[in-house]
Amino acid sequence: MQEGEDPSQWWEPLRAVEERAVTEGASWLRYVTEVQHAVSEYLLHYGEQRVEVLGVEATYAMEVAWTGRTWPVTRSADLVVRAPGGAVRIVDHKFVGRLNDRTVSRYRLDGQFLDYALIGAREWGAAFDGAFLNLIEWPSKAGATPKMKQLQAPSAPAAVESRKAQLVYTHAQRSKIERAGVDLWNYPKRLNEQVCNGPYGLCAGADLCAWGKVAATNLPD
Repeated sequence: MQEGEDPSQWWEPLRAVEERAVTEGASWLRYVTEVQHAVSEYLLHYGEQRVEVLGVEATYAMEVAWTGRTWPVTRSADLVVRAPGGAVRIVDHKFVGRLNDRTVSRYRLDGQFLDYALIGAREWGAAFDGAFLNLIEWPSKAGATPKMKQLQAPSAPAAVESRKAQLVYTHAQRSKIERAGVDLWNYPKRLNEQVCNGPYGLCAGADLCAWGKVAATNLPD
């Protein structure tokens, strides 16, 4: 409707889930019921929201500079909307195992949201209302009702202000290692239980760090 098109030419959300699953095959079909349940609950919570959609998976870039060189830093925003009143928001969807205050606070210093703050201020100026979390707690028991919450990501003004300097420093360190000819296998690693095994599970490269080159022979092409 926003684009001036007839909405009847599109499938309703629950039907769209079914049609896409049929196209994708068995790996998707097994989750149809759960996804439809989540979509139905989402519509009960937020179906009356009225916003102007400015972007879906929209890509934005900014540049950081160091010793005469610049590097692009790109971010893909799940959703960008203009709320009633004109405020622009970047909305990021997160499925989480447990929805509580600790879940929210862990995004305060997340580089993704620091970059959103910088990009939003550059793109929309005073109209930018910040990055928002669209949190959905996936229930552990089949058929249970998902929990949902929308809120503004926690602010971290000092971290946002120093974000570009942090990125420049990271680029500088990487360039220094490259110039020194350090073997890729010997690059510095942050081996830590909270880095190697984060909220999304064990890092895909864990075996490479644990076993070294021998683990590389077992990787898929």
